[in-house]
Amino acid sequence: NTRYTLHIKEVMEATITAFFEIVDWTSGGGVIVKPDNAAPVVTALNVEGTDTDVATKEISVTADGTEKVITLTATASGKVQPKFSTTTGWDIDWLEHDDASYKSEVVDGVTTTTMTFKYTLTAATPYVPVTLTLANESASQDESVYTTLAIVPPATAPVLDFATPDAATGNFNLYDQANGKLTMYKTSKSSITLGASCPFGTKLALSNQLPWLEVSKSKSGPAPSTTGTPATDVSVSTPVEEYYTLMLKDVTATSDANSKFEIINLGDATQTLELTVELLDPAITTIELTGTTGGAAYNNYKITDVPRTDGSTVEVKMTSPQGVTASTLSSWFTIAETAAFTRTTPTDATGSQTFTLTVKDAVTDFTTAPIVLKNNISGMEDVTVLVSAAAVAP
Repeated sequence: NTRYTLHIKEVMEATITAFFEIVDWTSGGGVIVKPDNAAPVVTALNVEGTDTDVATKEISVTADGTEKVITLTATASGKVQPKFSTTTGWDIDWLEHDDASYKSEVVDGVTTTTMTFKYTLTAATPYVPVTLTLANESASQDESVYTTLAIVPPATAPVLDFATPDAATGNFNLYDQANGKLTMYKTSKSSITLGASCPFGTKLALSNQLPWLEVSKSKSGPAPSTTGTPATDVSVSTPVEEYYTLMLKDVTATSDANSKFEIINLGDATQTLELTVELLDPAITTIELTGTTGGAAYNNYKITDVPRTDGSTVEVKMTSPQGVTASTLSSWFTIAETAAFTRTTPTDATGSQTFTLTVKDAVTDFTTAPIVLKNNISGMEDVTVLVSAAAVAP
């Protein structure tokens, strides 16, 4: 058998694709020929204004909200082109090659290429590390003759996305980002779902102070909050790829300042997000009569001495964490909301609303009847208030 060798004598400004065909070769042997000295060699490296060792393979960059620049010069037998890649599914949108400043020239017989990369990173925001591949245009497509550098943003704690559940679900649990706190009402199956964003993945570590919480992890969850509306939404600009659902196992549990857990960056365990869980009482706080009562009185879930006069009204004020609805099947009175649920200030734990009880016309049967109060927070039992009419005047 005969071996054949293909020689490329000179390449300046061209891309060459060569096919090497061996005829009647039956020995099962192989021929591997790689261009000599094809991998680009970094000859100058300046990172954010500081000259850096050209042997550096991992370039750490700064996140302070201002534009930063990396300038790199490399030599090879042909022009050097940069390529970006990452091992995650995150977009590589934070690092930009400045095409306008790209320069390649022959210096002392050697092709020398200078490239500039720009970026502006925000502190405490997660960014994916980028692999910068320097490829010699005149060399083989074999990746073994590429030069690769890693450009690494600062490690950060995971960030969380929270989409406020629709009020119709009865789930009013919230993530208070400013105070690093979750608020959860103590009801059956009370839960909250958080989306975690971190390029390396995360894990949630519960402390022994939270035996009343159950945690599940999923790759899917509520649609991320992209607008920050309503105001209780917490949105992030980076991909949300993991979801944690925390469910209350014990409605008799109590929380304190030590009711904390951590969400940990799997790429750097020193980067953690610590959150406190505060458990809230979902019960109706007070029921009282307001305005002109006409002699009616309230005590211990009973409204008594309601006037029998046609069209008589009694105002009932309810104070609760998230409001209630009221209904009745009574034959002699109706109940309707006449002042919607409001809080004195947005940060108040409770708010109030007013219902008006109205006596129907031409009533002959004043049998004691209930008003059923349904808490807007799901998982709570209904509260019954018995209503009785005043005694018949002698």
